[in-house]
Amino acid sequence: MDSQTPASSETDPAARAFAELGQKIDLLEAAVTGLIAKRDAAPDYSETLGEIVTLLEKMRTAINGFARSPAMQLAPRTMEAEITAAGTTARAADSALVDKARKQLDEAVHRIERLTGVAATILEQRRRLLWAAGGGLLAGCCCGRFCSASSCASYQRAGICPRAWRRISWANRTFGKRVAA
Repeated sequence: MDSQTPASSETDPAARAFAELGQKIDLLEAAVTGLIAKRDAAPDYSETLGEIVTLLEKMRTAINGFARSPAMQLAPRTMEAEITAAGTTARAADSALVDKARKQLDEAVHRIERLTGVAATILEQRRRLLWAAGGGLLAGCCCGRFCSASSCASYQRAGICPRAWRRISWANRTFGKRVAA
């Protein structure tokens, strides 16, 4: 084949086909060699896949356990009835506590209202007492001022006045008279 000229190999279709076939085989051989090199360079996923298998087994066990639980074996209507019954029981207990707290609060309010009324009554009594004492004091002052002139002179004459009254009489001071002791 070396003896043939390049011009003759170009014209021969069989030679040309063999040349193309040789190029394709060379290309195929290079591709296979590259794939083998890539496969050798690829990481080993067997450890990761083993971990995934372990996790899947754990998940399967958990799901099977969940499927065997009593809640999953109940029909939706039965579960609804149980939830409703539990809610009713809880609300009844809460209602009893609320009623008890309401009664205690009502009693406390009643006691506070009663104490407020007692305090108001005490204040009213004190106010009335002060008015009565003030009125009595004012009436006594007025009576003493106007009535003392006549009675003081007669008491002095009878000798039943205290000594200080004998020296200076309130009535005499009021009317401008001085009595010698």
